[in-house]
Amino acid sequence: MTQRGKRFRQEIIKAAREIFRRYGYSKTTMEDIAKALNKGKSTLYYYFKSKEDIFAALIEDEANRIQNGLLQVINRKADTKSLLRAYIMKRMDYSSRVARFYDNVKDEYLDVYHVIDKYRRRYDEFEIMALKNILLRGIQSGEVRISIDELDPVAYGIASAIKGLEIPFFIESKYAYFKERMNVLLDLLFYGILKDRPKSED
Repeated sequence: MTQRGKRFRQEIIKAAREIFRRYGYSKTTMEDIAKALNKGKSTLYYYFKSKEDIFAALIEDEANRIQNGLLQVINRKADTKSLLRAYIMKRMDYSSRVARFYDNVKDEYLDVYHVIDKYRRRYDEFEIMALKNILLRGIQSGEVRISIDELDPVAYGIASAIKGLEIPFFIESKYAYFKERMNVLLDLLFYGILKDRPKSED
């Protein structure tokens, strides 16, 4: 695709973002998007096969923006707890902004989840990499008591906990509630609920 074609493809995504925000997923048509660009529908079909493809490209575009922002967080010089707090808060801040932006899509979230899910694998891999990066630095600095062998399951556990918040967080917009309790959640993650950690368990 030529540079001009790539630029116009981004223009389609940009126009679609506003149309989806305004009308929601179900009510948006290819014709609506084409009209916003002062083009015919046939022009859109040259770049995208369907409305679903445009929506998927939009999700991928948002994911790239989020990843770039989170990379800036994990590259900071800070202690492990501060980095994890910053990462999770930034992650939920992005989720909150997406939830507010797509308010009209919110009620259709479960209907469009299959579209989002098809493009999640790359982001999920990024999330695990980011969390492992933070935890590894904590191991190397002596701040974190897990071993290298525990790195993968701990990272997956944290990622799963964050992901578990996505649907209720997106639908109910509980960002303020989540933010207020972040220190408690991080204390549980770092220190657990037991006063003394057993040396070994069968």
